[in-house]
Parts: sequence; C-alpha cells; structure tokens
Amino acid sequence: YLVDSYEQDFWESTIYNGWLNSIRELNPPADRTYLPEFMQTAAWWQQKMNTQLSSWTELRHDNLLYAKQSYSGIPVCSYPYSYVEPFPEFYNSMKTLAINFKEKITDLNFSDEYLKQEIFSYLDNLYSINDTLETIADKELSGIEFSSAEILFLKKMLSEEIGGCVPGNGGWYTKLYYKDYGFYNGLNEQDFIVADYHTSPADAAGGIVGWVAHAGTGEINLSVITAELPNGETTAFVGPVMSYHEFTSDNFFRITDDEWTETYLNSSSKPAWTKIYLADTDGKIKGDGPTLITSIDQNDNSQSALPLSYLIAQNYPNPFNPSTTISFTIPAQAANKIAKLTIYDLQGGEIITLVNEPLQAGNYFIRWNGTNSGGDHVASGIYFYEVRAGDQKYIGKMNLIK
Repeated sequence: YLVDSYEQDFWESTIYNGWLNSIRELNPPADRTYLPEFMQTAAWWQQKMNTQLSSWTELRHDNLLYAKQSYSGIPVCSYPYSYVEPFPEFYNSMKTLAINFKEKITDLNFSDEYLKQEIFSYLDNLYSINDTLETIADKELSGIEFSSAEILFLKKMLSEEIGGCVPGNGGWYTKLYYKDYGFYNGLNEQDFIVADYHTSPADAAGGIVGWVAHAGTGEINLSVITAELPNGETTAFVGPVMSYHEFTSDNFFRITDDEWTETYLNSSSKPAWTKIYLADTDGKIKGDGPTLITSIDQNDNSQSALPLSYLIAQNYPNPFNPSTTISFTIPAQAANKIAKLTIYDLQGGEIITLVNEPLQAGNYFIRWNGTNSGGDHVASGIYFYEVRAGDQKYIGKMNLIK
C-alpha cells in the first residue's frame, strides 16, 4: 500500500527508483484469467518473485556506497502514558490512612528500630504518591491539562528512567507495595488467599449441614480501557485488576491458603456478575450475567436485571483418589429452589445423595470421599454426578482410581 502510493515522478526521479519500478511490473495482476495457463499458477508467480529479488540484490550490491542501508532501531522501554482512575476521594482517604497509621505506631517500641523506620518510609511514600494521584484525578474530572511535573510523574509509573530498559520495576507504582525491594517482591509475588467468613451449622429446617462461606483471590485480569485525556486525546490503556471468588463448602470444611492455591482455585467460578466486564482471550464476552442493583430509583421501563444463566459444574481432581471436590454454580433463576447433588454408578444406580435442599444462587464446593450412602467405600471405576436445581440439571463424569 505504501509503495503503490508513490506518484510517477518519484519513480522517474532516479535510475535506482526506475529500476525498482521496472521489476514492480512483474507483480501478479489481480485478474489472471486472461493470461496463458502457465501464468495462472502460484508456482509461476513465486518464480517471478525470485526474479524480482535476484534483480533487487544486484541493484543493492551496485549501490552500497550510494543507497543508505536500513537499520533496525535499538529496543527501548517507553511508558509515555499512564492513566489514573478518577477517584480523588479514594486517594485522599489513602493519605489519611497513611497519616493515622504512622501516628498509631509512633509510640510503639520495636525490637528492630530499622523495621520501624522502614514502615515510616513506606507510609511517607504512600502519602506522597496518593497526594499526587488525587491532584491528577481532580484534573481529569475537570478537564484541566496536567503540569509538566505531573506528566513526568505519569511517565515514571513503571520505571524511573525514561526511554531506557532497566531490569526490574523501579517506578512509583512498585512503591505502593510494601517491601518491594531486595529479595522481597511485593509487586510480582503470586499470593492467592482464601478466608472463611461465615458458618451456618444448620439449614432452615434444623438439619446439620455445616455450610462455610469463603471468599478468595485469584489470578489478576488484564483490563483494557479507552479514556479521553485532558488535552482531548483518546488513548487506550492496559493494566491489572484483581480477581475475586466466592463459594460455600459443606461439613464444616474450611479451606486453607495452600489448599486454595494448589487445588480449589482451579475449579472455582467467579461470581456471575463479573461476566458483564470479562472477556476471553479472543475478546468475546463470557456470557450474560446479572446487573447488580446500584440504586433504588424506580424504572418501570427497565428490563430484568437477571439474564438467563445456566447451572454449571465440574469436579477436581479427576481422576481422583480417595476424594474429589464437585463444584457447581446455582444460577439466579434457580435460587432457593430444591438443589440436589447425586452420585451414580456406571449402570445408573444411585450411590449417594450429597445435597438435597434449597440453595441460594452462588458457587458451592462439595467433597465426595468415594463412599456410598451406607458409608462403605466404593470400587474403582467410572461414576457420574448429577446436579439439579429447579428445572436445570448438569451431569458430569469422574473416574475413581485406587
């Protein structure tokens, strides 16, 4: 496209350009049906490309002293833009937090005075960075252009050096993470955690169930947004956002951080409402999810905030020995209806029913230890789990290997 955009006077301006233009005439035309049969084949036109490149090699050889050689640029790191999410109140609150934190530990005695000064240094950085972020956020909302110092600050988000590649991350963003230096790695450390925050010993009928509600964090997601800068320029930005999980386990089972990281995170589902902003690696949306209620304003023309969603389930590990965890998601349409989780053998015989009661919408983890309703361990083989909720059902296959 770029080569074809040159006018005829360019091609006639030098002998060099004229030579190039001549071998361009050997390019294949879009319509080759009028040509001899041998000139309609791919083999012929690739042979012509061979001729063109051979001729170009001769041209370059004889003009090395006169035609400037092309050079690839030396790779450099450049971060010309950073975007500050415009929440000035948040940054102001973080400043207050830094001040209060420092005041509360000032009179505490530390066995290691260096550690105390280290914390002070972190809190001073936290205050200073959020003070600048607050100012920038205010300007973004007001459409006021940034000062040269603020522009330089944004360029130094990831690296203190502008235009050069430096090992590691030395910008102000890393200073928001405590102990991001030396052998610590606050920014890049993979730290998945889980917390059990509520226990329901019994269901509404008084039956002992031992439901334990958990919240966990998972791998970060990549956020891509476009925003208009105060100078009117629209720019695309890329950055990390956190990943939240929530689920309920049974039989008073409380999951540790190690168990969450090594086993259960792999089979956990994010809340259905995250589908509204998540996409897969091809940029396709994850599907419909509920829109959370954000106000109490009456809107008689609004559509339902609960789009149709489906019951999904899986088990992990699979194959397994001696136990496996069946995770399933109750969609909003099936909330508070009888949910039933049953294990069957290969002949369709019922082995055990693990759940049989109304469940709220959400994610659940139910362990099966490979026993039947009588408490006896079953033999190795293929088994099926069926999850029913309302008028929806899901059937999965699993393999017990001893």
